[in-house]
Amino acid sequence: MARALGNKNASEPQDFLSALDKLLEDCGVSNLTMSEFGIKAEELPAMAKEVRESLAPAFECDPTLLTIEDCAEIYRKSFK
Repeated sequence: MARALGNKNASEPQDFLSALDKLLEDCGVSNLTMSEFGIKAEELPAMAKEVRESLAPAFECDPTLLTIEDCAEIYRKSFK
């Protein structure tokens, strides 16, 4: 995925995150907060439910089981 984002020498998983950070900076959205994007605090529980249900297989691969409430708490702590 990092190569698809322009890092032709990518060889480590971290390379994708670095390429994604660069893309966000290049697009001028690296410091965009959720509220600036138009997300409201009251939407966070529904977002948590949606991400947990729609990406359930990805969550099953994680060594720590995250519940919908765990996801909501992550969103709450990240919200600005």
